[in-house]
Amino acid sequence: MKVIRFFIMVVLMVSCENKTYVIYNAIKGRVVSAENQSVIAAKIYVDKFASNAFVLETDNNGCFFVDGKMLPYKYLRKQNQLSYNIHIEKEGYIKKIIYVKKLKGASEKMDTIDLGNIYLEKSGNISPRKQE
Repeated sequence: MKVIRFFIMVVLMVSCENKTYVIYNAIKGRVVSAENQSVIAAKIYVDKFASNAFVLETDNNGCFFVDGKMLPYKYLRKQNQLSYNIHIEKEGYIKKIIYVKKLKGASEKMDTIDLGNIYLEKSGNISPRKQE
């Protein structure tokens, strides 16, 4: 009986080891100004100490794409070290932070999160507060 239990445990462990799980999904979007003009070379990044740390820039159309990541079960704990804050900044514009979290536990299916158009306001558009 002990041999059968041991055999079942080994089979279960091996079957879990070969599966891959989504650590984080792919993300895409387009950065545009309030006038609907593409914002070229806007910096897109997450917190630098996160397990999904990246820095990239938008292309000539203001678009960007971040690849998702799938890893075996033993790396599933990396989900706890992710940053879901997508920072978008460009000189002359107000920095924007978008919180993206679409993971619902362990999943075997990779999705792409489409942020659509992300509007940045020019930093000169801020009106000063009235002093009382």
